[in-house]
Amino acid sequence: MLEDDLKRYGIKTHPCHVLCETKTGHAPRFVARHTHRRPLPARSLIVLNKDTLVVTPELLFLELAASRDIDDIELLRIGFELCGTYVLDVSEDSWDGYTSTDAPITSVKKISTFLERCSGMNGSKRARRLARLIADGSHSPMETVAALLVSLPHCMGGWNLGRVKMNQRIMTADGPKWVDIFFYKERVGLEYKGRRAHSIERTARDDRRQNRLTGTGITVLNIWYEDLAQEHLCEKLMHNIAHSLGKRIRLRSATYEARRRVLYATLMPSIQRYEQLGG
Repeated sequence: MLEDDLKRYGIKTHPCHVLCETKTGHAPRFVARHTHRRPLPARSLIVLNKDTLVVTPELLFLELAASRDIDDIELLRIGFELCGTYVLDVSEDSWDGYTSTDAPITSVKKISTFLERCSGMNGSKRARRLARLIADGSHSPMETVAALLVSLPHCMGGWNLGRVKMNQRIMTADGPKWVDIFFYKERVGLEYKGRRAHSIERTARDDRRQNRLTGTGITVLNIWYEDLAQEHLCEKLMHNIAHSLGKRIRLRSATYEARRRVLYATLMPSIQRYEQLGG
């Protein structure tokens, strides 16, 4: 049975989205069918077995971009996840809401290259526009939220402080270290710390790591959960980051303020969910 097959493949939520040649005939209630009017580009599907194929991460991004049910911010979060080293986990036994992975399943370059072969397909224009705003290498949903806040353009409610690199490798006297969010040109790094209450051992370890990073000439700013969860603290944080980058924030537009609040309200559920779960 199809439902048993889906469970065996690890599909835990419904509806299950299935790519079909046509939408004629009966479909189970837990299946949402999709079709393409144009032939798919080469290497759009992955063979699981003789009966089952799945779309590649790149085609998935295009499919989601064609959906009216997913807004731009949600699609960007999915893009960061696809290009990152974590997978959101909705199962009841997940203690932090996501599972870390050894390597990303795709990259911004792979998505962009695939989309170049999809000109004219439904969702392709939107997918290309948003793919330019994704960064490779996020390790967690909270890192993604912080990156979106600092880097998204003003027209999307972000602070537009510049392009970022996620988990950038930095050589120190004690070997390589990694910075959560990094402004490469300005040599400014952001480290997400979570809540302020940590063990003495973890705090000491983090402090030593930060000392080694600053010893390379990098400016490192810490981001605490409260800095993201409380809007007035978030605004202060963004001004501090801008100051470290040598930039000044001069935004007095009521339109921008409205967009910023919409973005913040959109991201707030993720901020609350993943910190409460431990992420």
